[in-house]
Amino acid sequence: MPLPGASAQCGSCSAADPGRAFARGDVLDDGRAHALYLAWFGPQLLKVGSTALDRGPNRLAEQGAIAYIWVATGSLPGIRHLEQRVSAATIAPQRRRRAEKVTAWWSIGTAEERAAELTTAHRLIHDILPAGRTTPHEPLVHDNLARFGLTSLPHHYDELTALAAEATVAGTVIVACGRDLLINLVDAGPTLVDGRLLAGRPTLPSSSQRTRGITADARTQPRSPDADETLF
Repeated sequence: MPLPGASAQCGSCSAADPGRAFARGDVLDDGRAHALYLAWFGPQLLKVGSTALDRGPNRLAEQGAIAYIWVATGSLPGIRHLEQRVSAATIAPQRRRRAEKVTAWWSIGTAEERAAELTTAHRLIHDILPAGRTTPHEPLVHDNLARFGLTSLPHHYDELTALAAEATVAGTVIVACGRDLLINLVDAGPTLVDGRLLAGRPTLPSSSQRTRGITADARTQPRSPDADETLF
């Protein structure tokens, strides 16, 4: 079935996706332990969220969290309530736009600056923790900068906006951060690619391949924000 735009799911699969049901708030409790986290995407770009404890840091990697800190664990209702309190207290919102996340790659700063912002917010959240509903965590910061490849970025790049049915995207991945890839494309140079555009396409060694069938727009650091929204 052809998928619209950059969607990786058809409408039926999206409606049945348990992860999306969880995000919509349709799941009231699932019996598992959950964790509240603070994710850092750039200076003044914190986000609060929750994930099942047995998923470990996978949710943070999926979002492209450059650094993060665990805040508390508890049942789903207790963690959801705390997440809403943090958002209402304006310590950190529950959503961040994809565009502002990518723009922040060029102003990441130092590990010490990231840690300071996270630990300050962590302390503010602990001041509003409801007694008995969750178990607080110590402020241990995890940093994904090197893991994502965000240590050296080009000043100019293109952004892939569309792929023809027969398109080939050939090159070397420079950055893999959440759903976004920065690929040094054969015949095209550094190009930002929304990974959802590649859904359903085979991955093969690119030594003999050439890039073809793509549509891309030129960008210059920092990337101008657009209207694209992301739930997570």
